[in-house]
Amino acid sequence: MTLWTFFPNPAFAGVVVGDASSLTEVANLVSFEQAFFSEVVITAILVGVIFALADAENEMAPSATPGLFAFLVGLLVAALVQYEAPISMAALNPARDLGPRIFGYLVGYGNIAFPGPRGGWWLPTVSTIVGGIIGGGIYEYLTHRYIDETSDEEPREPGEGPREAVEEATE
Repeated sequence: MTLWTFFPNPAFAGVVVGDASSLTEVANLVSFEQAFFSEVVITAILVGVIFALADAENEMAPSATPGLFAFLVGLLVAALVQYEAPISMAALNPARDLGPRIFGYLVGYGNIAFPGPRGGWWLPTVSTIVGGIIGGGIYEYLTHRYIDETSDEEPREPGEGPREAVEEATE
C-alpha cells in the first residue's frame, strides 16, 4: 500500500486496519474529480517552476548554480508533497505511481494494484501527464508572449551574471 498512491491517503483519513467499514467511510472524503484536479495543479506548478529555473535566460540557471537549482527543486517538491499527501499521496509524475503499481501486481497484490480499491489506477498517471502539459504550456505561453525577442542586447553566456556583462562592456 505504501508503494503507489491512493485517494484519500488511508493514513491521514483514519482507516483502521482490518475494518472494512472504515475504508468505505473514508472513500467518500476525496472524489475522483478532487484528486484529479489536485494532482493536475501540483504537477503544473512543479513543471512550470522547473521550466523557469532551467530557462537559459535565467541568470540562476542550473549551469551557473547547480547546487541552488537542486535545492530549490527539492524544496518545491517537499512543499507540494506536504500539501498533497493527505489528499492523494502526491504522485507528481506518472512513474511515481504506475511503476510500483505494475510491480505490485506482478508480485501478487492483484486487485489492490489493478484496478485498485476504487478503480482509480489511471488517475495519478493521467492527471500528472495533463498537469505537466498545462504547466509547461502556461510557462511557455507567458514567457514567450511577454519577452521581447527583438532586443538589441547581446545574449549573455550561461553563468555570466549582469556584473560580468557590465565589466566586459566597459573594457
